[in-house]
Amino acid sequence: MTVYPTATDTDMMTTSNVKNMDSAELVAQKSIEGLLLKKIEVILGGEQRLKDVETNLNRPLEIDKKVKESYKSYKTQTNNHRAM
Repeated sequence: MTVYPTATDTDMMTTSNVKNMDSAELVAQKSIEGLLLKKIEVILGGEQRLKDVETNLNRPLEIDKKVKESYKSYKTQTNNHRAM
């Protein structure tokens, strides 16, 4: 099973400037539900995230373009972020 969480609110993320992170408890709950339901994938983040994962699998250049357009925003959000 593959789990696709969004940014997850853990100690490792305290230096990031990311809003609306999923809780670690939610990620664990959805992962366990996925295991019990024998799912191949568990994707968190709502409808847009589902669309993004599908696009990435089938039309990866579209996702590359989207990420490129969002680069400055991601850079600002993670400017002070240190995961280790």
